[in-house]
Amino acid sequence: RHYRTSYRSCINRHNCHSDFEADDEEFDSLNQSDSVNQSDHGNHEPQQTSVNTGNTPRLPTPTGDSPHELIERAQEENRRLLSLLEDRDHKIMTLQGRLLQQQHEMTLERERLREENAALIRAMAALASN
Repeated sequence: RHYRTSYRSCINRHNCHSDFEADDEEFDSLNQSDSVNQSDHGNHEPQQTSVNTGNTPRLPTPTGDSPHELIERAQEENRRLLSLLEDRDHKIMTLQGRLLQQQHEMTLERERLREENAALIRAMAALASN
């Protein structure tokens, strides 16, 4: 299946260890800049940081989990969804097999009925000519 290959290669491409490190560094630098801003101003009120999105502050992770835990959870969900897709594909293949078998049986039955009808028509024609 094409989507399985492309999906897995996509996952493999995005699971690069250096990408994880870059994410950690970005996360750490944001946390450090927040703490530096607070200590430089001498107050302990939360500082808002904006990242080219107007005045929208960067929200902390709602679950409090680390980026690695979030990535692991996302990968687990991706594996679960892939398994569901594979199950669905298996069911579809099973149904397609049944459908093909039933179509074949119907073709055979239709041919048998045509032959039977032709025989009955010949018999009726023979009776009518007598």
